[in-house]
Amino acid sequence: MKSILALSVLCASLIACAKAGPETITSYRDRNVPIASRAVFDPAAFEGNWRIIAGFPNADTPDCDPVFSVDRTMILTGCSGGNAYAGGPARYLGQGRYTVDADPMWVPWLAEDGQAAVIGTPDGSMGAILARDTISADRYRAAVTMLDFNGYKTDYLQRY
Repeated sequence: MKSILALSVLCASLIACAKAGPETITSYRDRNVPIASRAVFDPAAFEGNWRIIAGFPNADTPDCDPVFSVDRTMILTGCSGGNAYAGGPARYLGQGRYTVDADPMWVPWLAEDGQAAVIGTPDGSMGAILARDTISADRYRAAVTMLDFNGYKTDYLQRY
């Protein structure tokens, strides 16, 4: 009788877990790991249009070829055909740190040639790998390593 009861409890537990649905993650970063932004940073080198190569699922990335556009006063994301959908007024604070619509956005890594970058938030709610066009495998690995170094849970990173 005990084994039937134990089996019933186990089955009920498995059914409850199966119905729970996907886990909602609010932070893709271990906040115990210090995060850094690029201390030597030229905001002019970061301006222009970028492709979002990879990001985290809750980062509001559109279901299209996602792009990221930066100028001195605005940072917007959207689809390669236009359709800006997120972001807003931006202010550069120095050392690779911005506020976008009053929220922090940091640049931990910008390739020396300005063709690839990593962006993220200190709270871990957003992180992404950017490229001006395409990204080589070794540069992609370097960007993932930079996210990992800054405490991001790169197992959740999705390539677009």
